[in-house]
Amino acid sequence: MAEGRIRPIRAALYAEFPELRDWGSKVCRKISGSSTWSQHAWENANDAAYPAGGQPRNDPYLNAAVAWLREQKRLGRSFEGVKIGTILYQNGSDTTAGHWDHVHYEADPKQTGTPPCASGGGGGGDDMAKAVEGIQRSLNAAGYRDKDGRALVVDGVWGPRTEHAHAQMTADAASGGSGSHVHKFSGTTGQPT
Repeated sequence: MAEGRIRPIRAALYAEFPELRDWGSKVCRKISGSSTWSQHAWENANDAAYPAGGQPRNDPYLNAAVAWLREQKRLGRSFEGVKIGTILYQNGSDTTAGHWDHVHYEADPKQTGTPPCASGGGGGGDDMAKAVEGIQRSLNAAGYRDKDGRALVVDGVWGPRTEHAHAQMTADAASGGSGSHVHKFSGTTGQPT
């Protein structure tokens, strides 16, 4: 099970669409609500979002990038020997479903079993996901929301929505507001500090 298989596909996508925001490739976690490991745990997947200043729903630049990915997959194109597998994107149509404001794409084939990160190989595994879930529950309970005003999905992923709610809470704490317990994470490992 090779780690980092998404890298050549990711490099090609971002070379073609440099304004996309990279939401990450390596996150050691299970799929929300599942006992199956996310392909991110092997760095076999990447999430790409609409560009800064773009629109979170149905962004034309992101739509073009998704069309490019789908075309490369349809053609069976190989990137340094790696082909595109699953592509998940809701095209901004259903904001209650995942992948409506970003595209999730994977290298083929899917990885299976237990990723190296789950056994101390980096990334934090279930412990980190549980810590993030706790923070997400606390932020929700305290009334902090994502940039669109919605409660956070408790999924153990420290993404832009959790970051936004956390930044609100941190700002409140700094100004003497209601944010009373500030969690900090290492920018390099994603681990709580």
